[in-house]
Amino acid sequence: MNQTERRIYLIHELLTEQPEYARLQIPEEEDGQKRLLRSLFNIRMPLPRLH
Repeated sequence: MNQTERRIYLIHELLTEQPEYARLQIPEEEDGQKRLLRSLFNIRMPLPRLH
């Protein structure tokens, strides 16, 4: 899996976690994908720690 495939995979996974964003279109260009991924990381709440 290359960087582009990994980035698209992460975007898909984050979009499925948050149904309100499920309709977002993934940009074709790399910069747009990176901005979207960063935005999705920023709005995702942290999961509880497992010990």
